Amino acid sequence: MKYKFSYILILIIACCLAGCSNSKNDLDQKELVYGYERLACMDEIKGDILNFDAAGDSLYIYVAEYEEEEKEEVIDSYFYKCKTDGSEAVRLPMKLGLEDFEWLYAMESAEEGTLWLLFSVYDEGSMTSTYILRKADDKGNILKEIDLKEYMDVDDFFVSAIKTDAEHNLYVCSGYGILLFDMDGAFIGNIEGKQYIENMVCSKDGTVWAGFYKKRNYILKRIDPDKKAYDETYNTNLPFEAVVFDMDGLAYDFYYRQDESLFGYNMATEELPGGSTEIIHFMASGLNTNSFGKMQVI
Repeated sequence: MKYKFSYILILIIACCLAGCSNSKNDLDQKELVYGYERLACMDEIKGDILNFDAAGDSLYIYVAEYEEEEKEEVIDSYFYKCKTDGSEAVRLPMKLGLEDFEWLYAMESAEEGTLWLLFSVYDEGSMTSTYILRKADDKGNILKEIDLKEYMDVDDFFVSAIKTDAEHNLYVCSGYGILLFDMDGAFIGNIEGKQYIENMVCSKDGTVWAGFYKKRNYILKRIDPDKKAYDETYNTNLPFEAVVFDMDGLAYDFYYRQDESLFGYNMATEELPGGSTEIIHFMASGLNTNSFGKMQVI
């Protein structure tokens, strides 16, 4: 597991270095071939990497140690922080203190030096999962704890993703709806709908969009936390079945994967169909793109 996620972390650096061209026509095949290197911090990290998130010039990395033989039961877990170039790796004094049937499900950077941590907790009695949100700083302090079942009106709800915007508001996607919290964890409201939400992405201007399937296309709806509603719908004209549209914007509004390539997508451009620009081609990289657990652009 450590081997696979080492390469995922390196992809963050590669996206940054390779994403400097503005047009697909500016790139020839040689420039699209992707090579990788392993981050130096991987030699200092103990345990199997389960998740990570980039915030500014820092990487937060969550790792766990398992029972030697079966690798099913976590015996200890840690957080590390390093620079995005892999230097200055340190283990943080953050201890989760996980109970039985509790595990870290997702993590998302908040304001400087803090993380939102989503925990899934399985209840043996009801045979259902509930969710706890904890906001923690990198000194190990729990700043806020939210039991999400207080905001759900059904017993079998699930959480598929969390996301923060430029104002540090927190968005919690529960399949057909989105719960909204401010930067301190105070409840703002919720958005309900009848259509399943595939994912959420944050565009380069810091706004959060929800992704939907519609007539075989990928549709995005912008979320307005003040109105507690969607305020704009955008058709990407991308084939829903063929793309992985889950990477936040930076130089482009969004990023997505299709086949063996990574694309940047600008919503305002009319130069190319759909506003897509091919950035990286994986074919000659030696990486199995089917095994990627997470990708993030810095």
